[in-house]
Amino acid sequence: MTDTAPLAPAGAVTGLTSQQQTEFEAAVFRRLVHHLRERTDVQNIDLMNMAGFCRNCLSNWYLDAANAAGAPLTKDQSREVVYGHALRGLEKPPPGRSFGRTKSRIRRQQACPWLIRSRLDLTSGQLFGR
Repeated sequence: MTDTAPLAPAGAVTGLTSQQQTEFEAAVFRRLVHHLRERTDVQNIDLMNMAGFCRNCLSNWYLDAANAAGAPLTKDQSREVVYGHALRGLEKPPPGRSFGRTKSRIRRQQACPWLIRSRLDLTSGQLFGR
């Protein structure tokens, strides 16, 4: 998804100014990111299967917006914005879960944009994030 237009034209439904709408949309993004940071029990693969996006997608969209504005942001920095900490490279599977099970779930479900974009090798068992 590359659409960066406001959710609705300013004032069309709510009577808000363009600036207010942008501020509220930014507040919603911050709240979503905070919620995902707190819900570490919700795995990226679960987000991908249920919602079609994950934390990595959010960080990629953040990076895309920064790059479009000419901001010098790296992929690692955008991940840190979403995760709230620097990632330690490839993460180990959480206790009680395995990448083997995850790979088979990905094959059965529609992949999220992050998986498509990263061209994840499903045979390697390498997944980023939590």
